[in-house]
Amino acid sequence: MLRAWWAIIILMGTSLGAAAFPSPANKPVTRDDILFLLNNYVSSQSATNLVKENGIDFDPQEDYLKKVRAAGGKDDLIEALRSAHGTGSHPVPVTRSDAELQVEQHLSRALELEKLESYPQSEQEYRAALAIEPQNSALHVGLGRALSKQEKWDEALPEYHEAIRLNPKSAEAHGALGLAISTRGDPATAIPELRKALALNPQDLQARNILSFSLYNLHDLAGALKELHETAEMAPDTAAGHYASAGVLLQEKGDADGAIAEYREAISLDPYTSFPHNDYANAISAKGDWDGAIFEYRQALRLQPDDVTAHSNLGYALFRKGDLTGGNEEIQHALRINPHTPWPHFVNGMILEAQKKMPAAISEYREVIHLDPDNAPAHYYLAGGLDGNGDLAGAVSEMHQAIRIVPSNPGYHNYLGVLLNHKGDNTGAEAEYREAIRLEPKYAMAHANLGSTLLDEHNLTEAVKEIYIAYQLDPKNPEIIALYKKYTGGLFTP
Repeated sequence: MLRAWWAIIILMGTSLGAAAFPSPANKPVTRDDILFLLNNYVSSQSATNLVKENGIDFDPQEDYLKKVRAAGGKDDLIEALRSAHGTGSHPVPVTRSDAELQVEQHLSRALELEKLESYPQSEQEYRAALAIEPQNSALHVGLGRALSKQEKWDEALPEYHEAIRLNPKSAEAHGALGLAISTRGDPATAIPELRKALALNPQDLQARNILSFSLYNLHDLAGALKELHETAEMAPDTAAGHYASAGVLLQEKGDADGAIAEYREAISLDPYTSFPHNDYANAISAKGDWDGAIFEYRQALRLQPDDVTAHSNLGYALFRKGDLTGGNEEIQHALRINPHTPWPHFVNGMILEAQKKMPAAISEYREVIHLDPDNAPAHYYLAGGLDGNGDLAGAVSEMHQAIRIVPSNPGYHNYLGVLLNHKGDNTGAEAEYREAIRLEPKYAMAHANLGSTLLDEHNLTEAVKEIYIAYQLDPKNPEIIALYKKYTGGLFTP
């Protein structure tokens, strides 16, 4: 999820690594500098002053000026850009006091350090600037951002509140506060701040996207989709990213058809970005279209050849199609790019297991858990591998880990029941099957397994009832049919 949401924010404009803040030594301002400043909550007025003082080294066309407005640029900045055209080596003189120059130097260094992800040092520069100009709302926002990057929330939030106290109409401050609160895990409190930011600046695309994220986390899928679609309409240059993220939300909620429609829209608008192809492939593979998924994964890799996730997904799709050789080639490619990513190890484990190389498969599942200890499916697959390799106690232990991580998965409880049956613990097995049925009342195999266990415990009446329920739920399952015929003669009806 995070990948998609942060991909949107990066697509919206310039990221922290995309542009350098110009030096105060009359270096002409570049087209990326302006967007970098605005996207990092530097006020439009500060950007205006910089343009007037340093000039620019580019020709600001109307499409670029629209992007500046969308990022929060005011009329003064637009006019300054138009007036400064052609003055790159002849900046307009602007009188600055020593204190103002010091503040600008600290701010310049702070933003440079942010770009380098040197957040503690950036924090020091913001604090030095605020020591000179403590009433500067934008500086408080910058300090709050540097603190947020270090997850110093108890220090960051007061900075945003102080920025708002100094300038209640600062859309940047409200947006930054909303982002921090949402990132900290309190979407309900974040939403009012984000709405204030949008009321002050409807073009604040970052605030709108974080609002979508917050609404989704509060289970308001319709509200989240509404914000994403409005953002796509307001920012056609980045609309594909917003449609792709809408697809991610719908897919996570189980609406595969809705997700597919969003991904198709994203790809139609921007067929040259890799991740919508990858996400679209995930959606259609969930509906069993492995050929279509393989094609889309290859499209994603054509656009981004070193995408570990796409190589891993393609490897898995080929594996599901029965092409173990092709699947293995893609997985090995992914592992050469980044051997520290869990998913290719996981797929490699499945391929090795299909090749009857159980010890090697077990080793891969263990590596997944080493890289991602709370990966419940990896514990589940490792349990299966250990069971198949004769380590029943180890398998039971791994299933307890899987259930600890995801206690609401009925399949995990059912499989733990099977293992406990093998161990001779029918009482424990019965409890697991009943929990699986409580979580999913129509889980046919859990009813069948419970029936078998009750037979072993000589509870014939309830056993036959459970077997009959299993048969009614899944009358084509060979195991259930055999059990049904053996113990009811195919004639029993409770």
